[in-house]
Amino acid sequence: MKILKISVFCLIALFIAYYTFKWTQGVIEKQNANYLPENPYIEKEKDHHTTQDYSSSESQPMQGHNVNGSRAVELPIDGKQNNHIIYKGQLYITNNKGKTWLAVPDDDTLGYPRISDDQKSLSESNIYVSSERVAIVYGGQGPENISVLFTDGQYLGEIWRVWSLSKSATQNLQKGYEKLYIDFLNSDKTGYIVAIRKEGEQQVVTAYRSVNSGITWDAVHTNDPLYNEIMKHFGL
Repeated sequence: MKILKISVFCLIALFIAYYTFKWTQGVIEKQNANYLPENPYIEKEKDHHTTQDYSSSESQPMQGHNVNGSRAVELPIDGKQNNHIIYKGQLYITNNKGKTWLAVPDDDTLGYPRISDDQKSLSESNIYVSSERVAIVYGGQGPENISVLFTDGQYLGEIWRVWSLSKSATQNLQKGYEKLYIDFLNSDKTGYIVAIRKEGEQQVVTAYRSVNSGITWDAVHTNDPLYNEIMKHFGL
C-alpha cells in the first residue's frame, strides 16, 4: 500500500512538472512571436537577385520589465581581482573595485531565468561594468531565453531592467550555454553579446548587437561583416 501511494505521488509530480514546462514554453513562444528586430541584416541572394529580410513585418517589439534592487553596500571583500562575488548566498557586483557592492536581484517573472540559478556558473565574461552601468547576460537553458539584466544611471542598483534575447532558449533542461560574453562600446550605447553552445558535436556561436544601450538586441547574421568584428572583439 505504501509503495502504491509513493507511485501515485510520483506520477502526479511528473504530471505537474510536464504541464508547468509546457506552460512556460508557451509563454516564451508568445514572447518570441512578438519580437521585431531593430536593425535586421538584409542579404541579397546573388543567384536570384532577390532580397531576404530576416525580420517579421507583422510582429511588434518585445518589451522589457523592471526588477527592484537595492542601494550599494560595503562588504568585507577585496574587489580588485574580481568584479563579482557570492557572499552569504547572494550575488554581488562591484563597479568601483570593491569600494561598494550591488546585490543582483532575482527576476521572478514567469518565462524568465533567475540569476540565482546561474550565479555559480557566472564568469567575468558574463558581466559588464563601468562607472555608470552594470550588465549581466545569463540563462538560456531549457525553455527560457537568455536574459540581459542591467542597471545604470541615477538609480544604479536600485532599479534593474531585464531584456530577453529572442529565440535563444536551448530547449534542453540538462544543457545550457557553454559561454556567454557581453560588452558595451561608445559610452555604453553599442552592445555586443556572444552566446556559445553545443549541438551534438557541433559548436553553435550566435552574436547579438544593440544600438540603443541594451534596450533591444538583434541577432547578427554570420554573413554580416559585423559578425566577424564581434568575434574579434571578444578574441574568438
